[in-house]
Formats: sequence, C-alpha cells, structure tokens
Amino acid sequence: MLLTTSQIDDARQLTEQIADELGGYSIGHEDGYGGFWIRRGVEELSLHYNRSPGRVLIEGCYPEGFSRVTWWAKQHQITCAASRGSGPIGTDITRRLMPAYRADLDKVLQAIADHLQDLDQQRAIVDAILDAIPNASSWASSTDHRVRAPRREHQQVWADFRITDTGLTVIHMQVRGIEHARRVAEVTGELVADDPAP
Repeated sequence: MLLTTSQIDDARQLTEQIADELGGYSIGHEDGYGGFWIRRGVEELSLHYNRSPGRVLIEGCYPEGFSRVTWWAKQHQITCAASRGSGPIGTDITRRLMPAYRADLDKVLQAIADHLQDLDQQRAIVDAILDAIPNASSWASSTDHRVRAPRREHQQVWADFRITDTGLTVIHMQVRGIEHARRVAEVTGELVADDPAP
C-alpha cells in the first residue's frame, strides 16, 4: 500500500509520539514508504503504516547479521488502529508485545555473545596455526575459519584445517621432519610426519 507524503508525515509524527510514550525511544531509521524504526539501547521496534489501511504493525527486532545463530528466535508483532493515538498504542505495545519480545531478546543477545566468544576462540586457534606454519594463509566465512598451507617444493608443512565453534578439524596434513611435526602438534594435537625419526 502506497502512502502519500502527507500520510507519511502523519505516520512520522505518530511514531515520535509513540516513542515518547514508551520512554527513551527515538527514531533511528525510516524507509520513506511508511516504515519507521525506533530504538532504546538494545531494543528496537519497527512500525509499519503501509501494510494495512488505517493500522500500524509493530514488531520487535533483533540485531542484524546473526541469523545463523538466532534463526530460532520467534518474531513478536502486534497491530493497532492508528486512529487510537499514541497513548493507547503505547499501552498495547507495553502490555501485549514487550514482555515476550524482551524475554526472547535476552536469549538472542546471549546467543550472539556466545557466538562472538566462539569466534574469538577460533581466531586464537587460527593465529596459533599461522605461527606454527609460516607459509599458511587463512580466511573466514560466516560459519568457520579455514587455514591452508598449499603443497610446494621445499616446503616443510602442507595442510588444510577447518575451525568451527565445535573445534579444529584436520582435513589434511603432511609434515616433513619431526621437529616441524612437533610444532604443529602443539597446536593441532596431531603428530603427523613423513620422517618419524627423531
């Protein structure tokens, strides 16, 4: 549903009044089509006036960029008649939306914190491998880190590792000489060498 410029202005004014009614919220973003986002600390609500005539859809939002670890989080939303005004709408948001949204937001934030801690641990493993295998290179995806040392002539170590939140997986590893093998084993926990002689 397309809104006129005047309707969008009215929606913005009502959104500002609702934000004041809730206390401490302010408009952080608007899409220019009747969608507004208000924020207070880690809490963010979206208000859409262009989904259904005369009504506003209010939805609790979660931090973006972490859907891989927060896919399970329930979406919480309510709709209200815009004509009721900011007071009754604010009361509805506080009573009908916020308790369940805040409970799930706490779980989402904890899942994100755990994920970031896992990433820090992965990076520590990556750094340790890079120290042990000077010719290795690394890159990260949204789910894991990879470290690879391609096979080249006169190279002491060639390997391929995958590091995820469950730990390190050795996809392939070959080491020339027991001393290099010992250095790598300190990081990976696996002693692999072409030359087993000490």
